[in-house]
Amino acid sequence: MSNQGAFGNNRNNLNSSSIIGKGTIIKGKIRTNSDIRIDGTIEGEINCEGKIFVGTDSVSEVNIQTSELTVDGSMIGDIVVKKNLTVGEKGRIKGNVETPHLVVESGGIINGKVTMEEKK
Repeated sequence: MSNQGAFGNNRNNLNSSSIIGKGTIIKGKIRTNSDIRIDGTIEGEINCEGKIFVGTDSVSEVNIQTSELTVDGSMIGDIVVKKNLTVGEKGRIKGNVETPHLVVESGGIINGKVTMEEKK
């Protein structure tokens, strides 16, 4: 049995989770302690204590505060990540980013101000 599921290779690293499927559009605020996978569209704000994975088909205009974020889709908005931000090879971010740890894979793009500060 494969460990891959709706969250790809990250499945074993996710807590109880929510999936926003392809073709789904959510407008407003989302607050959760659980992990989220976004394959649809979000317009608004997300405050997530868990991890967020943005799939390749996702195109969202959203401000995000989260513990960890992986972006393989397109996002417009300001992002604050407490731990790790990874932008995949197809990931696109247009907006300001704050994170202590950043990985941008070859092909990934961030257009905006990036602020990285060590935690003291």
